[in-house]
Amino acid sequence: MYENRNPAKENITYYRGDGQNFEYTIENTNLTGATLLCQVRESADSPKKLLELTLDNGGIVITDLVSDDVTP
Repeated sequence: MYENRNPAKENITYYRGDGQNFEYTIENTNLTGATLLCQVRESADSPKKLLELTLDNGGIVITDLVSDDVTP
């Protein structure tokens, strides 16, 4: 099974009260049994997690098993 040890880092601007959806498409990857994780921090190097999204807590949803679209 593929394990990404170099997670993507994206800078986003988010203000209290904003609603925001992100969608990512993962191509040519079988997500069966995968563990997906999205963490929000003040900065990429910050040890403090402000938010953690997973499949288990409903924060990440696989919306299309055929094309492996993922919505955190």
